[in-house]
Amino acid sequence: MQANVLFFDANPAQEAAWTSKFWVYDPRTNMHFTLKTKPLKRSDLDEFVECFNSGNRHKRKRTWTEKRNPEGRWRSFDYEELIKRDKVNLDIFWLKDKSLGTLRHSLRHIRLLNLRLDSTVVVCPV
Repeated sequence: MQANVLFFDANPAQEAAWTSKFWVYDPRTNMHFTLKTKPLKRSDLDEFVECFNSGNRHKRKRTWTEKRNPEGRWRSFDYEELIKRDKVNLDIFWLKDKSLGTLRHSLRHIRLLNLRLDSTVVVCPV
């Protein structure tokens, strides 16, 4: 199961948004943790803790940039950008999942699967 963890300050309700930026760290993409063979360890969160910069959140710096560091796991999104998402969906991702491979590679596997399915005879008892 994959999930996002969100941190919010307990501020009183007001009409205007309390924040203009929403910071996100992606620990999911290309990080395959399991309960038995590769459990999540505290050291796996070191980068997040450093990026989160709880001592001075106004000095946070993104690690992701489209050209210089497309593998960066820490970035911010503008409030206005997020509020426009369908149902304000916060299931956010931007990193390329390496396990998916290229489109050409995926299409080749789909064709092979179709060939196998076409040549398979299924017998069902009546």
